[in-house]
Amino acid sequence: MDIRDPAAVQAAMDDAAADHGGLDVLICNAGYARTGDVATSPLDAYSELLQVNYLGHVHLVKAAVRISSRGRATSAS
Repeated sequence: MDIRDPAAVQAAMDDAAADHGGLDVLICNAGYARTGDVATSPLDAYSELLQVNYLGHVHLVKAAVRISSRGRATSAS
């Protein structure tokens, strides 16, 4: 699953909920780090990092809340 893609995340959550009867806990553990010279690194590299490390987490939480019986989430970083 590509966590940058909200539709893919929702489909994976829907499949998991159908297979297991719902969702009790979500642990967001996707992410990566960028190394190298900030001055010479292309901006696109940091955009990709934000897509995975931040927006990927948002997509996962939004999808989880939609299928959670309680309809809410707590997130820690």
